[in-house]
Amino acid sequence: MRERFQQLRITVSTCDKATAFAETFARQRRTFQTASDDVSDAVTAADTQMLLADESGERWRSEAAVIRKLEATIGVSAEQVMDELANVESALRTAGTLRDKTDRQARDAASRHGTAVTTVDNATDRAVAMATKATDVAERVHAILRLPGVTDTVEATERPEGATPAELVGWLRSNVTNAKQRPVSLDAVHIALDTLRDHVNLMFDVHRKTTSHEVLLVELIGGEGTHPLPTAAADLASRAETGRQAIMQSEAEVFSRFIVDGVATDMRKIIRLAKETIRDTSARVSAHRTSNGIGVRLKFADKDDVTEAVNRIRQLVAIADQVRSAAENEELSTLLRQTVQDAYNLNRAEGYGKALADSLDYRNWYIVEPVVLGPNDGQERTLKGAKLSEGELRYVTYLALISALDSHLSALPPIAPRLILLDDAYAMVDDHGRRILTSILVERDIDFMMTGFDLWLHYANIHSLDEYEIRSTGEETPTTAVRYHWDGQRHHLREV
Repeated sequence: MRERFQQLRITVSTCDKATAFAETFARQRRTFQTASDDVSDAVTAADTQMLLADESGERWRSEAAVIRKLEATIGVSAEQVMDELANVESALRTAGTLRDKTDRQARDAASRHGTAVTTVDNATDRAVAMATKATDVAERVHAILRLPGVTDTVEATERPEGATPAELVGWLRSNVTNAKQRPVSLDAVHIALDTLRDHVNLMFDVHRKTTSHEVLLVELIGGEGTHPLPTAAADLASRAETGRQAIMQSEAEVFSRFIVDGVATDMRKIIRLAKETIRDTSARVSAHRTSNGIGVRLKFADKDDVTEAVNRIRQLVAIADQVRSAAENEELSTLLRQTVQDAYNLNRAEGYGKALADSLDYRNWYIVEPVVLGPNDGQERTLKGAKLSEGELRYVTYLALISALDSHLSALPPIAPRLILLDDAYAMVDDHGRRILTSILVERDIDFMMTGFDLWLHYANIHSLDEYEIRSTGEETPTTAVRYHWDGQRHHLREV
């Protein structure tokens, strides 16, 4: 049994090997069959390629024969023929492109030609219409220019006779002077004519009519007949100039007889009063000193940049009337006349009154300079050479400003307001200086409105003062105005 079992195992093993071999053989057979099919396809393809090659070779041999015949006929090689053929084909393509471009340009030219023809026709029609209209307008202007008085306003040579309308219009444009090129309503013209009638009713009657050309024709009728407006205007201007010259001559005679003879005395009194006013003002302000002992006085001095005539007039006016000699009086009178005449020659339209006021204004001859006092006794310095601190410089400046304002306001009529407005007032000035400046304002009865930072003028000599403090809690919050009233003793909160 063991032997049979052993043989059975061998037989089973052999069968397994036979089965594996059979499967391997089957796979190899399938592979062979596939390869055989591929070989058959390759052979078939090769046969096809061979046929195609035979056909190509036959075609090549035919074309080669043709080429050899061509070479024998034209005497060039095939390469040269191919190059020439390529060049010809390229030239043919270029020619086709140029032909297409030329065709497009021809079509565009035809379109532009049509547009140009239409434009020229339209322009011709417009030109004819404009020429017709211009002719009508020129003829109308020509007729208007023939109206009496129209061409009399032209300051030029005599009007050309027999001129065409265009030439006459050109002559008018080239010769009219001072023409106002702004439109004026008909109502404004009639108002002006009414004014003219009121002014000349004693000499002329103003007659107005509208012509067939819709032109308002104005004529002045007087004892000598009818006058066109330009002619009458020239006559009136001549009369007005004659009257003005007579008035000017009368002014000159009055000036010579009555004004010049007394102007020296008046000027001497005014200058003496100005000096006394500056001296009194300087005496008041020089009594006040800053906490560092700095004060200021005012100096009434001659100006350096004046003419020699003005300088000599100042010297002669300073001499009392009883002391001036006859020669000095004659010299002063001559200088005054010449000074006024020079001012009049610069502006004749204003007359001698204006010339007198401008040329003999003594304020143009003198200057008020502040002189810095202290801090040492008897020490005086100019404002530029004092080397003051910022606060002291502002104190001196404010003091001089208030003094000048006081002198100016005192020279005005009593009805003039005595008021000063100061923005950022008393900046850099300490409280002692503020007290002095405010005291001077109150003493000289000058009302004031001021703005400033930390500006609280709670002084006993100020009996009534309203203050507004602008408060804000942040950059993006609105501001609030708080009003305080100072009655000289206490501080009260009031409604805004």
